[in-house]
Amino acid sequence: MKKISIILTAVLMTAMMCVLAGCGGKTIDGDWIILKEENADGSVYSREYLEEQGITEEYHIEGDAGTYTCHLLGQEITFDITVVDNGKGSYDFMIGEILFQSVTFKGNTFYYVIGEGSDAQTFVFERKK
Repeated sequence: MKKISIILTAVLMTAMMCVLAGCGGKTIDGDWIILKEENADGSVYSREYLEEQGITEEYHIEGDAGTYTCHLLGQEITFDITVVDNGKGSYDFMIGEILFQSVTFKGNTFYYVIGEGSDAQTFVFERKK
């Protein structure tokens, strides 16, 4: 009976390690598109609404390099960024020595906040499928 307990414990520990290793494998690498913009007053602008207004935003990230692209009223704005991994899902997107955005990454989304208090806007991006 003791032998069965030990084997069962070993199998369970192995399964838990596999599950935990799978959860930690996602990175911020990939292609991202704006999902929504949330304003401090509670209003939310969906991707569909923004697209109707002629606005799209995307990121392409590979390792410590990335590209930001925004289409705004018929104009395309594109520039390169450096991605700095601060650990625990926190990243800084840099343009040279200038901080462009500090983002929080969770699973298939990341977000950043611009402004403070009643002027705060949260931009949420999702991984492109």
